[in-house]
This record gives sequence, structure tokens and C-alpha cells, in this order.
Amino acid sequence: PAARLLRLFNADRIFRSVEPPFSAGDLREAVMAACAEHGVRTEQQRAGLALERALLRHTHPAVRKSAAATSAVGWESPAGKRALDLVRIAAPHPVAVLLQGETGVGKEVLARMLHDQGANRSGPFVAQDCGAIAESLLESELFGHVKGAFTGAWTDHPGLFVLADSGTIFLDEIENTSTHFQTRLLRVIETGQVRPVGASQVRSVRVRLVAASNRDLAAEVKAGRFRADLFYRLNSFTIEVAPLRERREDILPLAHHFLRHFNEALGRSVAGFDAEAADLLVRADWPGNVRELRNAVERAILLSLPGNAITPAELPAAIAPEAGAPAGSSLREQLESLERGILKSALERANGVIRRAARDLGADPVTLARRARKLGLLRG
Repeated sequence: PAARLLRLFNADRIFRSVEPPFSAGDLREAVMAACAEHGVRTEQQRAGLALERALLRHTHPAVRKSAAATSAVGWESPAGKRALDLVRIAAPHPVAVLLQGETGVGKEVLARMLHDQGANRSGPFVAQDCGAIAESLLESELFGHVKGAFTGAWTDHPGLFVLADSGTIFLDEIENTSTHFQTRLLRVIETGQVRPVGASQVRSVRVRLVAASNRDLAAEVKAGRFRADLFYRLNSFTIEVAPLRERREDILPLAHHFLRHFNEALGRSVAGFDAEAADLLVRADWPGNVRELRNAVERAILLSLPGNAITPAELPAAIAPEAGAPAGSSLREQLESLERGILKSALERANGVIRRAARDLGADPVTLARRARKLGLLRG
């Protein structure tokens, strides 16, 4: 019927209708023309998708420029060197890699090294924390969605797998995903095809997958919280990343690396660490690992006078309890101790001039003066 033909035309299911009587030549001509038209449309779609990917790679926050000289600082211990050796072995091959270790041990640094030393180093490096967004949003963020697929889907989104095409995608905290999501992810890994949410067509991608977990995935499989088939697919090459307390040779090189970084970023000139502070850094347990060490160095730089070395007095109370807030002090007392140190350092740099200290800290002068008086740093 004419109505059915019209619907098929509008849906691009019919290129041309040939009414009888027609010859073999007429049929061949119609088929050849349809094939040529299909080829043109396919090429236009491919070019449009490539343009879309190129644009989004420059604007999407998850797409990060590769650091060709990814820092190897903090991997000089035996455990660190073992991890680097495994990275060098795996990097040239397109196998999925699973990084396992505590939070803050540097798993993303190793993921970047895998990318920078791999055959796809010229492609994008895309990172996504699977525990940072809701499950429903994670699916559309990674696999994409079409306009109108759900409330709030105002435009098409190709998804991070498409943006990572010819590059590497790093999925952190993969243990936080549901078994439903894991099923979709496994299919993408095995077929190289992504179906956006609400779409009827798939997109083919060639992506290097690096996954990371803070928990033992084998134990998660036994507990029924992680799909066994996805685990075995990811477990083809596993790199265990040791915590910082088992890599004590790496602590001081990392601390000096962060010192240089924050001196430059904060416009400071802290000279280094005195012997006692260095000893405390090496002996600390660092439950937050490299991330905790980084934060401790940043805090110490803010509390230190220009040109001076960091002493135990500038280190967090958990590392140097006798030099910081008293052990067992309340949260308010610890926060006030930290605030007092920051304000005291700012006032010393400003030679006691409130407005100059406030400008240095980006604070309101009246508020800063009131807090300094309350903390006993100003009189009157």
C-alpha cells in the first residue's frame, strides 16, 4: 500500500521503487544507484562521527591529554620497579589490564604509562571513575545516548568509548558497578561494538581497556558482587600496586617531587625537609597513600616560612602528633590549630599587614582580622 511505502521511504528503508514492467537492466541500474547512495551516506556518517569525536575530545573533561613523559617518580622501590616492569611488558600488546591496589597508590599513573608506551599512544586517554556517578548515568556516559532516550537527554552523546576510539579508556573503581552494567561492558569488550542508550544501531570502536579496583575482584566474584566472566576477561593481565607503607624507598622522592610542584604552583620557596621531618615522613603508615602524602606536603608548604625547611611542626598531627594538635583533641581544636598556622604564616609573610595577608590568602580583610584576633594572633 502507498501508506506503507511512504513510511519506509521516510525511514530510509527504501531508496527507490521500481514499478513493473521493468527489465533486468532497469533493476540493475536501480540496485547500483542504491549502493552508490548508501556508500555516500555511510562515508558522510563516518566523517560526521569523526568530526564529532574530534570536537568532543577537546571539550569533554574525561578526555585528558597524554603526558608523553609520564612521571616515574615514586617507583624506585622493589615493589615499584616490579609494577613498572609489568607495565613495560603489557604496554605494547592490546590486552586488557587490571590494576589492583588501595586508594591513592598511583593506579592512574600506571594506566597513563600503559597508554604512553603502547601502540595507541597517539590516540586519546579517557578516564572515568565508575564510583563517582550514578549507575544510570554511568551507562549513558560510557556507551552514549541518543536525543530523547531519557529525561534530560537533550542532544546525542557518543559516549566515552567512542571518544576513546584508537586510544585508551581507564575505568577506575570498577568494583562499584552493577552486574547489569558489567554485562554490557563485557559485550563491548568482546565485540568492539557500542550501542548508545535508546539507539538501534551500534558503533564499532578499537579501544585499549585498563580497569582499576580498590578491592580484590576475585573475592568480589566469590561474594556474587562481580561477574566471573568479566573478571576473567579483565584478569588476563593483572598488576598489583603495593601501598606506600610497603614502598618506603619511594616516600622521600615523592615528597620532594610534590615540594617542587607546590613551590611552583603556590609561588612559595620552601627549602626542603629537615632531618626529623624527613624521618617522620618515611616512618608514617600513609593509609591514604600517595594522595595523602601529596596533601600533607601541600599543607606543610602553606604553613612554612619562605626559604625555611619543613619541620615536624608543619606536618599533620597524625604524622607528628607531638608537634601538631594534641592527640585526642577534638575536630574543632584540630581545625583551629590548622587555621592558626595558616594565618600566622600569612601574617609573617605580610609583616603583620592585614590587607596584604588577606590578599595573599584571597580572604576578606575584616574577616581575616576577626579570625586572627579570636585565635590569639592579634591584639585589640
